[in-house]
Amino acid sequence: MRGGSLAMGLVVALAIPAEADAMQVPAAEQEYRIESVPVLSWRVGEARPMRGDPPEFFHITGVAALSTGEVIVADHGSLTLRAFGPDGTQRWVVGRRGQGPGEFHSIGSAGILGGDTVWVHDVSLARVSYFSPSGRFLRVRPVASAPSVGVTAIIGVSRGATVTIGTPWTRFDSPSGLQREQLVVSRVTADGLGAQVIARSPGLEQLVEIVGPRDRWSVRKSRVPLGYGYAIAIAGSNLILGATERYRVEIRSLDGDVRRVVRLRVPVVRVRGELLRAWAEVEADGDTERAQRLHASASQLPLHESAPEIEAIVADEARAGHFWVRRFAGPKASQAEWIWHDGAGTPLGRLALPADWELWRIERDRIIALQRSADGETSPIVVPLLRQ
Repeated sequence: MRGGSLAMGLVVALAIPAEADAMQVPAAEQEYRIESVPVLSWRVGEARPMRGDPPEFFHITGVAALSTGEVIVADHGSLTLRAFGPDGTQRWVVGRRGQGPGEFHSIGSAGILGGDTVWVHDVSLARVSYFSPSGRFLRVRPVASAPSVGVTAIIGVSRGATVTIGTPWTRFDSPSGLQREQLVVSRVTADGLGAQVIARSPGLEQLVEIVGPRDRWSVRKSRVPLGYGYAIAIAGSNLILGATERYRVEIRSLDGDVRRVVRLRVPVVRVRGELLRAWAEVEADGDTERAQRLHASASQLPLHESAPEIEAIVADEARAGHFWVRRFAGPKASQAEWIWHDGAGTPLGRLALPADWELWRIERDRIIALQRSADGETSPIVVPLLRQ
């Protein structure tokens, strides 16, 4: 995501009615129109960056917060876990490459348990390491995967349930070309030794190429321009899941049972034309000739007629079960619109935020996000949020 600015004073008006106007559809799938969702009268303050040592972040894969307001940042690139005070100053750092206590091979995600215990998921070692609020190593536990599924991340731990996402293993006889992976959502047993699949959904669209003979083959995967994917979050005791091609969100229990399906009607955005040219220009980073080549190459792909309708889902930490959905913004957009839903899925309001903010947490009085600079570097920021 690109565009926007570090310091932002956003003020929008209108109050929140009790409920957005619903269209008459079967109870199993409730449908709303975007025009009926009011703009929120909230504003955000100036973003405060995290100041670390070293100052660079290499590949952030997890952001969480302690009850004290401290922010925990998991960095896969440096294989470290770092804590920052509410003012953005670094408090402690732990982690290094290895297999021993407090060491990592690859960090897929991180979060907080009750009592401010910090957990970090190591994808390569298939385990979770636990740390105290001060960074002291506590223990380690395995993370099992469902049969023939590779776990890529833990998306949340709620009421004793550890929920993971992954994809089926790629095999030598897997088809090449444009493919859409299956997203597999699993619930891990309390001892970490077993896993039960609780949901399956369309995953990422990718160009897949199987390379080499059967005895030493490898696979190459690349993302499709403006292709479809998935969005997922744990909000209270609910699993929130959606495929990005439509603003259609499933609210499930942590056992996988579908409690409600919510559909929001939004305008369709066409891929070919201005949107595809904008994608090529952003990818080329100012190189006109490269942008032309990228546009010509992408035009030969079997692209969809319409762009994704959603991009991400984030839980609202201030209200149990509530969640936010980011609408598709486009490669050159300066702002992205986020829709706030209650635990039943009813849309309560919408809020525009800088498009280069990748939201990780929305709390009662602040937002924690990653911001991508013009040169492609990503760093965490804390932004005051005034809910009126």
